Amino acid sequence: MEENAESGANVSALCDVQQSQAVFPTAIGSAVLCLVDLLFDHELNTNNQSIASLTHRIVWTCLTEDAALFLRYFFEKITQKDKKNYLIQYLKRLLSVYIELPPQTAYVLFNYLLGVIMFFVRTSSDTSQEAIASIQTIIWRIATYVNGIVFKDLKQTLRKEQCDPSLLVTANVPSAKKLIVHGPDLSQIPNQFPIYDNTQFSFIIQESFGFFKIPESKRDRFYLFDIKTNQIHLPDTYVRNFYFFRRNFYPQLSLVEMDPKEAIKHLEKAAFNLKVLEQSKVLFFRKLLENTPFNQVNATAAFLHDELLKLPMFPRKALEADFNLYSKLSDRELLTTDMLHKYSWCQLIWSLFSAIDNKTASTWDITLFISVVNGSFVLHSEDMIMIRTCLAIYINSAQHFQHIFATNGFLLIMPTLLKVYSNMQANPVLKNAIEFCSLQFYTMHRIPFILQYITKCVDYPIEQPKGS
Repeated sequence: MEENAESGANVSALCDVQQSQAVFPTAIGSAVLCLVDLLFDHELNTNNQSIASLTHRIVWTCLTEDAALFLRYFFEKITQKDKKNYLIQYLKRLLSVYIELPPQTAYVLFNYLLGVIMFFVRTSSDTSQEAIASIQTIIWRIATYVNGIVFKDLKQTLRKEQCDPSLLVTANVPSAKKLIVHGPDLSQIPNQFPIYDNTQFSFIIQESFGFFKIPESKRDRFYLFDIKTNQIHLPDTYVRNFYFFRRNFYPQLSLVEMDPKEAIKHLEKAAFNLKVLEQSKVLFFRKLLENTPFNQVNATAAFLHDELLKLPMFPRKALEADFNLYSKLSDRELLTTDMLHKYSWCQLIWSLFSAIDNKTASTWDITLFISVVNGSFVLHSEDMIMIRTCLAIYINSAQHFQHIFATNGFLLIMPTLLKVYSNMQANPVLKNAIEFCSLQFYTMHRIPFILQYITKCVDYPIEQPKGS
């Protein structure tokens, strides 16, 4: 009996030792970059099997078995300055193959990437902004597959970590009270500037020219740089969007002389990264709203709606455009990125409108949001995608908020339509689109539309032809 008991115990202990996982992601994890490359290798092996499809099954098994262990290599090295760019690119390539992710894998990625962004926010460097923008383009893609994200809880967590301005479009953080600007000569006494909600870097630059006595002939060669991160600042952007209140801390800027051609490259890169970051925040916001459970959609939309209305820079920040750079750049990459940013805002606004209760909404609830659509339509009225999107939002809004548009809703839209229609007479596609939109307004509301239309037409005097 004792021998049988001992032998049984030994067998059970042996079974416990021999138990293992279906795969060994620890060994495969060291070759994760090679596996990502093999996902795009469509050659056949000796068994006439596609290398890409075979690798696809192996990586999928690793992601479902132990995603944290498989992706550990990425997140151990991604914060290193010399490796973060190509590791982010490899991660994007991996996610371009696996468009739909297992919830556990998405959850692991989401948590790790939030931690990486927190790291870059706290350790600011000359490449931090670019890295944050690149990681944000990944976060909004995987947010669809992360279950249980509650916007209120996420906002509180990010605010506690003091990194919500880098992730949330609804972040409402007080700006710094003042900043310090150093001149090109370090022996000069630095100047201090108070920061208000409407203070732009162009104002700081112009005032610094006078304080440091920069000659008129050389002023086009001086630009503002952040001393800590060595990042150039766009003149048309607002200071409060970059520097937030911290006790006993004042941002340090420097007026640096640089060749204009070299400066344009830095300005273009900074503007592109800023647009990508802002667009990613808007898309992340929209994904959170779209993935909200059906019974919580109205409450979440109302909360997000109120959060946007509380922002001091809304809708101004949504419509910011770098007009000074568009004429100086030979390609249209920055202009196209700006259009996509405005397009993302329009899509988000319609997602909010469709989730808001149409019976309890008032004119004030949609005024600022319609202003974003109006501004986007004016800025990119020659783009077919923007024309279709903005006019579709107008028509759907007139249908969704019938009681608002039956009283004064068209007063928010018609000035923009009339202005664009009168200025773009040479564009027949745009003319026909606006005429069709007006016809739909008349079909839906008739007399209220006509009365509000005539009210706004009075504001546009008709020029009499010469000699009449």
